[in-house]
Amino acid sequence: MVGDMADLLNNYRPSHIFSTSPRLWVTSTIDGNVSRINPRTAEVVDEIHVGGQPREIALGAGGVWVTAYAR
Repeated sequence: MVGDMADLLNNYRPSHIFSTSPRLWVTSTIDGNVSRINPRTAEVVDEIHVGGQPREIALGAGGVWVTAYAR
């Protein structure tokens, strides 16, 4: 399982990772996405295209907040 997660994260080349049980949120500057990952299965549950180069990520007020640099 650890190998699967490492392979998955290596493919994303994350700029930031935020963990909330049972989710892992990952920003990728390569494709401009924020991905929600199930760390137990190393499966991408959802992807949100935010554009630009997403960097920092935080959760609060019922949402996921992301800063992104324009390309």
